[in-house]
Amino acid sequence: MLEKLKNNPKLNKVLNLIFSLILLLYPLRHIHLGVEWEDTGYNFAHFVYMENMDPMWLFSTYFANVVGHFFTKLPLGDTMLGLNLYTGLTVSILALAGYWFFVKSIKLPPLLVFAGEFLAICFCWCPTALLYNYLTYILLGAGSLLLFYGLDRKEKNGKFFILAGICLGLNVFVRFSNLADMGLIVAVWAMGIIRKEKFINVLKQTGLCVLGYLIGLLGVFGFISLRYGADTYIQGVLRLLSMPSEASNYTIVSMVMAQVQNYLQNLIWLGCLALFMLAGMVVYQVLPNQKYITWIKNVGYVVCVFLGFYFLRNRNMFNFTYVTKASMFQWAVMLLTATLVIGVIVIFGKRFTEREKLISGLNMLLILIVPLGSNNHLYLAINYLFLVAPYTLWMIYRFLKWLPVQLPVKKWKISMYPVKAMILSILVMIVFQGTLFGWYHVFTEGDGEYNLNTPIENNQVLKGMKTDPERAAQISEISAFVEQEGLKGREVILYGKI
Repeated sequence: MLEKLKNNPKLNKVLNLIFSLILLLYPLRHIHLGVEWEDTGYNFAHFVYMENMDPMWLFSTYFANVVGHFFTKLPLGDTMLGLNLYTGLTVSILALAGYWFFVKSIKLPPLLVFAGEFLAICFCWCPTALLYNYLTYILLGAGSLLLFYGLDRKEKNGKFFILAGICLGLNVFVRFSNLADMGLIVAVWAMGIIRKEKFINVLKQTGLCVLGYLIGLLGVFGFISLRYGADTYIQGVLRLLSMPSEASNYTIVSMVMAQVQNYLQNLIWLGCLALFMLAGMVVYQVLPNQKYITWIKNVGYVVCVFLGFYFLRNRNMFNFTYVTKASMFQWAVMLLTATLVIGVIVIFGKRFTEREKLISGLNMLLILIVPLGSNNHLYLAINYLFLVAPYTLWMIYRFLKWLPVQLPVKKWKISMYPVKAMILSILVMIVFQGTLFGWYHVFTEGDGEYNLNTPIENNQVLKGMKTDPERAAQISEISAFVEQEGLKGREVILYGKI
């Protein structure tokens, strides 16, 4: 079916328009819901009062603060609703860029690419106010795509290596820990080995990437030095670098081990599902293959698979409380695990093209690099699936098409139905849990979207926002008190959760 859609130009034009519109607007579905201070309010305050920030925090996320400050100067930029709108569009940009790359450059079926990008939007748990995450994704994604075009034989051109390096160099000023993004250079050397290229050619490509990196890095450093003074920037960065000694979960070892632990935990759940699958394969061998019995086996197996999912749900693998990240975490990690497994198979497999090896390798690097610089385990990789989900879904689709109905092993014919059914069932759960999480989850709101129905009065900054009745009443009362007592514009000291 996907191939038929792919070869219908008129239908594809209509689908591209519809899908693009959805990917543009869907990330904005929650911009009016929830009044959250801990991350959203904190970052929006940085945007408004950028020039009053501590140099360490100003420079560690400099571009994020500059872009955020620019948003405050736009219409509605002095309101939470307006800033949620502008920052929310960064997710729209990521989804649209991923969609058009895979549809136009890689020629994947639009319907499947849309499904991947829509899923990526749904898995975005992080509030868009954290521009240092979303701008990181934009520049890292741009660097990855430019590297792809530089290494792709159809597009091979030295300028792409320089531009990729510039994107990665600039990214250091979005978030200082993005120094780790330079790990993408591994793709250059990996493709050199795969193609058995001359060492001098690989060295030249590496040099062009480093040149671009230095242009981006030194260019912005020069601007900051002229405006703020080089000493101010250096002192701020040195203070930032001293933080791991005070917070052990920010060390490189701790961040890498957090990823490893997440994958190992996920492998335990996958191991349970593999046992269910093997049990199904044994049953298929024992029972006869008559027409009606086969139909009963097929339906019965799928029912048993979902009963198995429910059994694992009762063992805390996931839940149906979609306002919590636990509802989708293990399913999202399964998608990441599939990306890594597919990457290894494609890179070392003989039946795959150089293009497929290149994309698979870049996807592996992306999901391994993105979580570095954060103590959020694999959550940042889950938050950035725009260049990963569509291609992983496409490779799984191809695998399911390739997998025979029966696999001959000596005198046995092993039914592959349990394998296909298990993989499809896992995909159904990934999409189901991810979609419902994306619809109901609102960051730090314990009831998610369920109870955010009360508008806030007496507060211009929060005009158009809705929250739960109790919080709306509290904010409206304190806003009225500030207005009545003439306290607007005065400083305030807040304690704890007040």
